Amino acid sequence: MIQRGKSACTDSSAPDLTITENFTATLGLAPTSTRGYRDLVVTGGATRDDGHPDDRPPLRAVLKWDGRGYSTDEQQRDWTTWRQ
Repeated sequence: MIQRGKSACTDSSAPDLTITENFTATLGLAPTSTRGYRDLVVTGGATRDDGHPDDRPPLRAVLKWDGRGYSTDEQQRDWTTWRQ
Protein backbone atom coordinates (compact mmCIF):
# COMPACT_ATOMS: atom_id res chain seq x y z
CA MET A 1 0.00 0.00 0.00
CA ILE A 2 1.40 3.36 -1.04
CA GLN A 3 -1.27 5.54 0.56
CA ARG A 4 -4.20 4.69 2.78
CA GLY A 5 -7.30 6.72 2.01
CA LYS A 6 -10.36 7.47 4.09
CA SER A 7 -12.14 4.51 5.61
CA ALA A 8 -13.79 3.56 8.86
CA CYS A 9 -10.31 2.93 10.30
CA THR A 10 -8.71 6.30 9.43
CA ASP A 11 -9.20 9.79 10.79
CA SER A 12 -10.55 12.77 8.84
CA SER A 13 -7.04 13.94 7.83
CA ALA A 14 -6.52 10.85 5.64
CA PRO A 15 -6.43 11.49 1.88
CA ASP A 16 -9.50 10.53 -0.16
CA LEU A 17 -7.71 7.99 -2.34
CA THR A 18 -6.15 4.68 -1.36
CA ILE A 19 -3.21 3.84 -3.66
CA THR A 20 -1.87 0.31 -3.90
CA GLU A 21 1.17 -1.09 -5.66
CA ASN A 22 1.09 -4.47 -7.37
CA PHE A 23 4.26 -6.49 -7.85
CA THR A 24 4.60 -9.14 -10.53
CA ALA A 25 7.53 -11.55 -10.51
CA THR A 26 8.81 -14.27 -12.79
CA LEU A 27 11.20 -17.09 -12.11
CA GLY A 28 13.57 -18.33 -14.78
CA LEU A 29 16.76 -20.30 -15.29
CA ALA A 30 20.04 -18.41 -15.45
CA PRO A 31 22.76 -19.47 -17.90
CA THR A 32 25.05 -20.07 -14.91
CA SER A 33 25.11 -22.85 -12.32
CA THR A 34 26.36 -23.32 -8.78
CA ARG A 35 27.36 -26.68 -7.29
CA GLY A 36 25.91 -28.50 -10.29
CA TYR A 37 22.47 -26.85 -10.17
CA ARG A 38 21.25 -24.07 -12.44
CA ASP A 39 20.98 -20.67 -10.85
CA LEU A 40 17.50 -19.15 -10.77
CA VAL A 41 16.67 -15.60 -11.77
CA VAL A 42 13.83 -13.67 -10.14
CA THR A 43 12.71 -10.62 -12.12
CA GLY A 44 9.86 -8.33 -11.36
CA GLY A 45 8.33 -4.93 -11.45
CA ALA A 46 5.59 -2.87 -9.90
CA THR A 47 2.53 -1.01 -11.12
CA ARG A 48 0.37 1.41 -9.19
CA ASP A 49 -3.39 1.54 -9.44
CA ASP A 50 -3.34 5.36 -9.72
CA GLY A 51 -1.44 5.21 -13.03
CA HIS A 52 1.70 6.86 -11.65
CA PRO A 53 4.68 5.31 -13.49
CA ASP A 54 7.23 3.29 -11.55
CA ASP A 55 10.65 4.78 -12.31
CA ARG A 56 12.63 1.99 -10.66
CA PRO A 57 14.47 -0.46 -12.89
CA PRO A 58 13.10 -4.01 -12.83
CA LEU A 59 14.12 -6.09 -9.82
CA ARG A 60 16.61 -8.80 -10.76
CA ALA A 61 17.98 -11.27 -8.24
CA VAL A 62 19.92 -14.51 -8.75
CA LEU A 63 19.26 -17.47 -6.45
CA LYS A 64 22.15 -19.94 -6.10
CA TRP A 65 22.13 -23.51 -4.86
CA ASP A 66 23.91 -23.72 -1.49
CA GLY A 67 24.04 -27.52 -1.30
CA ARG A 68 20.66 -27.90 0.44
CA GLY A 69 18.43 -25.39 -1.30
CA TYR A 70 18.22 -22.06 -3.06
CA SER A 71 19.08 -19.39 -0.52
CA THR A 72 16.88 -16.31 -0.66
CA ASP A 73 19.06 -14.17 1.62
CA GLU A 74 20.62 -12.20 -1.24
CA GLN A 75 17.26 -11.88 -2.97
CA GLN A 76 15.76 -10.41 0.21
CA ARG A 77 18.58 -7.82 0.37
CA ASP A 78 18.01 -6.96 -3.30
CA TRP A 79 14.26 -6.67 -2.66
CA THR A 80 14.79 -4.35 0.33
CA THR A 81 17.15 -2.12 -1.68
CA TRP A 82 14.78 -2.08 -4.65
CA ARG A 83 11.80 -1.09 -2.47
CA GLN A 84 13.56 2.02 -1.13
